[in-house]
Amino acid sequence: MKRILILDGGLGTSLEQNYNTKFNPSTPLWSSDLLVSDPTTLLQCQSDFAAVPVDILLTATYQVSIAGFAGTKTPQFPHGISPLDIPPFLETAVAVAENATRAHHGSVALSLGPYGACMIPSQEYSGEYDDAHNSQEALREWHRERMQLFGRVRGLASRIGYISMETIPRADEIAAMRAALDRVPELAGVPFWMSCLYPGDGPCLPSGEAPETALRAMFDSRVAKAVPWGVGINCTKVWKLTSLLKRYESVMDMLVQDGTLLEWPALVLYPDGTNGEVYNTVTQVWEVPGDGRDVSRVPWEEQLAEVVSILASGPSTVDLGPNTQVRYEKPEITQIVFISPRPQLTSPLLSVKAYGMIEPRYRLWVGSGNLVPGAFGPFTWFITDFDQRRHFSVTYAPKVPVENREETEDICIEELKKHLDNLGDGVFGFRFSEPDGPITTSTELKDDATIYVNDPALSSLGLSFPVKTIYLGSLTELDRLAPLVDKVSYHDTHGAKTTAAFKYWFMANGMSRIWYELNDWCRLPRDHPHIVPFDSVVLSDVTGRIVGFTSRFVPGGTLHENNATTRPFRLCWFRQLLSVVDDLNYKYGVMHQDIAARNLLINEDDNLQIFDFNYAISIAEYYTPEHDDIKGVIFTLYEIITLDEHFRDVPHKDQDAEALLQMEWSKHPDPPEAKALRTKGHMAQLATFIRVAAGAEGTLRAQWGTDGERDAPYCCLVPERAGQNGRAVLELGEAGELSTGGGAVTRRFGWQPPGWCGDEREWDRLWFCRHMCGSMRKDGCNGKMGRLNFKEERKVCGMCLWLLPV
Repeated sequence: MKRILILDGGLGTSLEQNYNTKFNPSTPLWSSDLLVSDPTTLLQCQSDFAAVPVDILLTATYQVSIAGFAGTKTPQFPHGISPLDIPPFLETAVAVAENATRAHHGSVALSLGPYGACMIPSQEYSGEYDDAHNSQEALREWHRERMQLFGRVRGLASRIGYISMETIPRADEIAAMRAALDRVPELAGVPFWMSCLYPGDGPCLPSGEAPETALRAMFDSRVAKAVPWGVGINCTKVWKLTSLLKRYESVMDMLVQDGTLLEWPALVLYPDGTNGEVYNTVTQVWEVPGDGRDVSRVPWEEQLAEVVSILASGPSTVDLGPNTQVRYEKPEITQIVFISPRPQLTSPLLSVKAYGMIEPRYRLWVGSGNLVPGAFGPFTWFITDFDQRRHFSVTYAPKVPVENREETEDICIEELKKHLDNLGDGVFGFRFSEPDGPITTSTELKDDATIYVNDPALSSLGLSFPVKTIYLGSLTELDRLAPLVDKVSYHDTHGAKTTAAFKYWFMANGMSRIWYELNDWCRLPRDHPHIVPFDSVVLSDVTGRIVGFTSRFVPGGTLHENNATTRPFRLCWFRQLLSVVDDLNYKYGVMHQDIAARNLLINEDDNLQIFDFNYAISIAEYYTPEHDDIKGVIFTLYEIITLDEHFRDVPHKDQDAEALLQMEWSKHPDPPEAKALRTKGHMAQLATFIRVAAGAEGTLRAQWGTDGERDAPYCCLVPERAGQNGRAVLELGEAGELSTGGGAVTRRFGWQPPGWCGDEREWDRLWFCRHMCGSMRKDGCNGKMGRLNFKEERKVCGMCLWLLPV
């Protein structure tokens, strides 16, 4: 992966200078106005940037706002553009950037400016906002509403490589933008950077706050879960970078030391592409200062190149592109230098430390050891670093006797952690006698713990159908998702970009499991709506043999990462899970054997999809009851409702699904906008519910009542006997009535508080939130029998288990 990437900059300036485009208060969207008025010119201008070439291209959305669209009047929209009509223009922004970068294989970054950028005149250089948007809470809601509009762009998360939150003038807006991003699941998982500006000659934000305050707001875990993948400086005089970067480094080091930050972020630098000119927020142009100050005689490009060369420990590592003359003639085209993650840079100016993108708790793994008998050893452990994909031999030769030789494993791991990121490429291991003492490194091959891996030939798959193949060298690493799993992108023969999850092996241990997963997954249908599609077999560029495989990358995170406290679980997803388990078991003869929230995703079409087949087996050959998928479904549903995962630590043979179903399930604390599902059940109740939810058999009867505490309606759904033709239906009677089918028998229970289960010998009930009543047909409340088919009535099958209003 490149250490230094080039981004575009100065879109508005380029449009004005090169395409005679004018912006004024009648174009409140500024450069984003071309999404409405002239997307063809916008494509031409952005194609100029892409042809430099740049590695990453920003979308023309920096000043997008609901108010800006409302003030944009056209013949088609004489009264302005409403929020409902905005998403197609945002689709245009992404499509234009995609088309501009396609020929040069660049990535797209979604540009999101601060609230001040959307004011007239703009106020990102002052941070002085109107009273209605002068608090963190108000800014959070403003950004949330805007981000949700982008969330409606189909497949956005898989089409962009980054989100750029830029030119932020206030620390409270940093916190607000992070909190807003947490509330837009469609953008979850997309790497984002946050960049601040430092106008004038001082070291502070426009708000007067110090850089340290801004950086802490970017990583404060109390503010939001979303953590920036990169930090940056933009719209700032280039000569100020040196002092600002020293302060950035100091804060990053402090955050790492106190445990707030586990990884060093990427560094994004895009200072003003000027030689002393000052931006006038009223006229929207760059002007030579009128106070007699001299503009810089050294071109800004050279100043920035000098800073980057110091960061990269030598100018030979700095690549400002194939045509520097173009850059000098059109500085607006290459304002941004972007230093990618894992830069491994060291310099007197800034020590950007190497870091692992894999969570620290998963980074190291001990495969085996060589423990010499006796209390003084030496004791050698062979440790794998999944982040660097390296193996180390760590030897502990204690000066004092050791009672338990096995405990030296932890001692060696902790010692390796201290030196891990400072061991050169040729180091195979080290030896030490005292924890925290000196170490002696080894570059001798005898200490190389790497085990030879025999990559299989493509023919060994034994497929009766053609399979798509790609070469390892065509993959661009975007992120590390887990040990042996990377997020990657590549371009096909037509130039289209594909984002995928790449699963591979570089060690013998675990290779067989991935090999079996490849064999199973590639034989499953690519068009199944609830299975993440298999993508390609990955081949070595040197030998042409198999080194791994890719599957389609589905953005948004797993159901474990986005549990029901942030993304309520929907009833239709449960039905889809049961459906795909049936297909795997009965159509394809496969037992997944690892049904869990961490292996379930929700795709762009709001469909649940299952992945991770590394434990899958052929039912005909290897089936065992303790690994049955329905058992996995039951435990998964329990975990989704309760967020209690302790049963995952119990061996499969000791997990008792029937005992679990006889327990009372206590739902996790609700998020503010959700209400409780109260369920108390036994095997028959849940089994019936599963059949009903899957549409296989069973009828749900509805009892209406009133929640006395809130004076709000509620509904009790009662699983009963099978409906005709196996359809699951809802029959709605008067409040207080419970119909047992066809109106033949009716019992009147009267009002009961939610959660009451009546006579469990006769009835099995599942209570749902009162909001469900509002989503059903109102004629059910007037004594008329309303029938809603589970498979056809989206209002019902689209309800979530926590039943938010629809």
